[in-house]
Amino acid sequence: MSTIQIQPGSEAMKALAHPLRVRLLGLLRADGPSTASRLAERLGLSSGLTSYHLRLLAGAGLIIDQPERGTARDRWWAATHESTTWRYEDFGDARAWDAAMGDSAMLWETFRHRAVEAFESDRSAWSEEWTAVADRSDALLRLTPAETEALNAALTAAIDPYVELSHARRDGHAASAAEVSPVVVFRTVVPVHDVASILADPDKKDPS
Repeated sequence: MSTIQIQPGSEAMKALAHPLRVRLLGLLRADGPSTASRLAERLGLSSGLTSYHLRLLAGAGLIIDQPERGTARDRWWAATHESTTWRYEDFGDARAWDAAMGDSAMLWETFRHRAVEAFESDRSAWSEEWTAVADRSDALLRLTPAETEALNAALTAAIDPYVELSHARRDGHAASAAEVSPVVVFRTVVPVHDVASILADPDKKDPS
């Protein structure tokens, strides 16, 4: 059984700094264990390519093989966790953090943008119940580091039971309700020096 959450270090983040590996890990977390050939068919790729990248994910501890399900020709892989949290303290210094987070952060933002765009472009296809509960919100808080840590812990505690329920349904250990759908939850908690700078129009040049 996979753990709910991990905090990957620099080696794991290097493995995630590749779009195909992010997609492979995402599919294993969303749909459960699979093989290189099944994932290749899903993504329209060769099984040799997916197998190569799955081995890199396994080397970083992000997935694990399930020999009891596999054969000599086709190995089954499963994610070792259900969600990922990035913490600066796990990387040792700013250079390691920047090197690991650069590409991964961009991929994460791309995924977030695509998820929102997909919902908005297809909003009419969803029931009134789903459109009513779909939410995007922000909050600007003034907190100490200790209070921010407490906020992160509270958010994690609030989400964990739903992660467990979701993946019990995915793996067939819990009955599925009538209107179950994948729900993407994004969480970003970062301090900023200047609120005005992040609210500025990036396409508008400074008149000075």
